[in-house]
Amino acid sequence: MLEEYMNLDMQVLLENDNLSRRIIHRLQAGQNIDAHLIAEYRFLETHYDTWFSFFAFMGYRLQRAAQGGEAFYHLTPNSSRIKIASQRRGATFLGLFLAWHFMSSGIEGKDEVRAKELISRLENSFEFNQLIRIFNPQQKRAARNRQQSAKKMQQLTTWVLTCLRDLHRLRFIELAPSVNADFDALHILRLPALVRFLEPARRSLDLEYAGQEDLDAAIHSIWSSIDWEEEDNEESGPEDT
Repeated sequence: MLEEYMNLDMQVLLENDNLSRRIIHRLQAGQNIDAHLIAEYRFLETHYDTWFSFFAFMGYRLQRAAQGGEAFYHLTPNSSRIKIASQRRGATFLGLFLAWHFMSSGIEGKDEVRAKELISRLENSFEFNQLIRIFNPQQKRAARNRQQSAKKMQQLTTWVLTCLRDLHRLRFIELAPSVNADFDALHILRLPALVRFLEPARRSLDLEYAGQEDLDAAIHSIWSSIDWEEEDNEESGPEDT
């Protein structure tokens, strides 16, 4: 019945049952698939038309994006009934911040940054209590300790690490040497799909800072002017940013 509906031969997917399941589960879980996932990526590339039609039948659009020679795949819903993979507000914020960090490094910039350096850059770019509001929006205003302390910094580091693991799980970044490595030894590697965070950042710049040449100053102005509302719900991923 499925073959008749799509007018396609699905035999190639059935013949590679285990690989097909991995692709379906990864994409429906909101993960990006890039060339680092060699088998899945090649199977999508080779049989793109078949996969595109299959996911269309399921209510999704299979997206192939490429920038700077790096390509990756992800799903977007074609129906409002399809649940969109979401992530913590702090993870969305870090995705934007990391995308800007790597972009501002230039074409010869590095593709990784130490987690300790990321924390340092966050501290130098934002007020401490603004970071608390970003990464722990559930904490009530009256209960907050407004003074920065070693204990508060440790809490912030824990929240940042949780959000980095979100981005790792969805394959926007890779945490090395492993996702469970000690924070002091942790490195953040850029993956191709991190570019997905740049478009909403560019839209913000186009709307409020058209004509400005200092990208660093413009983005910092956006961050500083954001009115972080006190919310009990986590915000969604880059599609809604």
